[in-house]
Amino acid sequence: MPFTNYITDINIRIVLKKLLFVLLVAGAIFSGCKKDSTNSSIKLSQADIAAVNTQLKGSWVFPVKTLTVVDSTGKPLLPGQNLPAAAFAFDGLSTVTIRPDPTTIQKGTYALSSTSDGKLNIHVVYPDNTSKDFKITQLTATSLTIASSEPYIYYHNGVLMPTVAVTSTAMQRLNSSDINGQLVRVAVTHDSVYSVKVYLIQSGLTQLVDSASNINHPYIFAVPAKAGDQLKVAVTGNVLHTAINAYVDGLPIIGDISASGGQTVTSGGWYVSFPTNFP
Repeated sequence: MPFTNYITDINIRIVLKKLLFVLLVAGAIFSGCKKDSTNSSIKLSQADIAAVNTQLKGSWVFPVKTLTVVDSTGKPLLPGQNLPAAAFAFDGLSTVTIRPDPTTIQKGTYALSSTSDGKLNIHVVYPDNTSKDFKITQLTATSLTIASSEPYIYYHNGVLMPTVAVTSTAMQRLNSSDINGQLVRVAVTHDSVYSVKVYLIQSGLTQLVDSASNINHPYIFAVPAKAGDQLKVAVTGNVLHTAINAYVDGLPIIGDISASGGQTVTSGGWYVSFPTNFP
């Protein structure tokens, strides 16, 4: 979903400040960062971390989560796999609201810290007291990408290989135009030519509401729906390179996905519900 930044003489200083935050997250060295001469790592000051926390404050929606298995050199061994993802809202201090679907609201806590390579880590504690660490790999005025990794055993040609599972979640800052009433947004991405059909199931009746054939660009379609309706999205193309997501007001609709015979289809779940509010 495209965003446009309007830069005027009045807000040039604000734009420059946001650019500074982007450079900070990328690990650039600027005033306030201290370089450790003994291990060449970059240390970010508390003021730097507080500044990024300010930039992080807000609601981040339209999550797209990808799992990639890489070897010890970082080379991908398998195509990225599309996974369910939650939207986040950070208060700029220590509280995070987690929205795995339009009706579920979870309250957790978070803390920012510096990593040895000069990036920032977000430590999130969930309501059930489990926790997870994410690295901020991108942060701009309108986009946020966080990543996590863990050891993974990959079976290849009869050999068990120690690898790493890298999960990356890209989100966009909530915009007032994203609050669109009774509309469900379907988003499909693919890395080559594919076809897509979108069905809406209402009261047991299945209706084809849109289709596109032999396209090679991201597919986005907004369909009017009611609570309790069910989505069915069928994508014809390489199943290993297909990602299907659906959202209400930027919050994800979740469900199962099945793939066979060159087609990827949403199966169980994918029921429409509408949020009452989102911070």
